[in-house]
Amino acid sequence: MRIQTEKRGAVLVIRLDDGKANAIGPDWCAELGTALDEAESDEISVVCLLGRDGFFSGGLDLKALPQLGPAEVGQAFKDFVSTMQRVFLFPKPVVAGSVGHAIAGGFMLFLAADYRIALDSDEHQYGLNEVRNGIPILGATAAICRCAVPAEYQTSVIQFSEMGKARSCHERKIVAELCSTREEVEAALFAKAETLLAVEREAYRATKIGLRSPYLVSSDLARSEARWVPSGGNPLARVAKN
Repeated sequence: MRIQTEKRGAVLVIRLDDGKANAIGPDWCAELGTALDEAESDEISVVCLLGRDGFFSGGLDLKALPQLGPAEVGQAFKDFVSTMQRVFLFPKPVVAGSVGHAIAGGFMLFLAADYRIALDSDEHQYGLNEVRNGIPILGATAAICRCAVPAEYQTSVIQFSEMGKARSCHERKIVAELCSTREEVEAALFAKAETLLAVEREAYRATKIGLRSPYLVSSDLARSEARWVPSGGNPLARVAKN
C-alpha cells in the first residue's frame, strides 16, 4: 500500500509513502480516496496528511502516465483534479506535513490542505512547474492555488513557475510553520490537529464551503474563457522528456 492510515483518537493520519516520490496516478488517487472515505466517518474530526522522508509528492507519475492513450490520460487528469478538489473541500480540518519535495501536483495537494507545516531544509523544492512545462493551471487546480498563495505572490509562484524552498514558502505565508527535524514536523502536525478538535464540525464544514466554493466557481468560468486544447497528443509525454 502506498497510502496508509492510522487513527490517533479522533485524528486520522494519512501517510503518503510509496518508497519513492509519491507519484500521483489513477491507483494512487483511488487509494487516497479510500483513506478519505475512512476520514468521513463520525469517529474522525481532523485529518493529517504526512509525506515520507524526502518527498511529500513529486507530482503526477511521469513514468506511467505519458504511456497512456488520449482517453486514458484524460481520465487520469479527471481523477487527479477530483481528488485535489475533494481534499480542498473536505468537510473536516486537513493539516499537511511535508518533510521533502512538494512539486507540481504534489504541491497542489499540499496547498489543498487547510494548514501546512514543513521541514526547513535547503535540499527540498516546493512549487508549480506546470506552466514552464506547457501545461496551464486551470479550473479546480487554479482555485486551490489562488486560495493558498497570497495574491502578491501568485504571478511568480503560479504563472512564472518559480520554485523555492520551504523557508520561502513560509516567508510568503504559504507554509504556516517551519520545523528543524522530521520529528518536530510530526509533533507540530499532531499538536495542531489536537487544537482543531475543539472546532464544531458542522459550523466548520459550512464555513469552509462558503469560503472556498467561490474560488471554484470563478476558476471554472475562467477555464471556459481560456479555451486551452493540448496539442501533440499526451501533454505529459513532453514533460517526461524534459
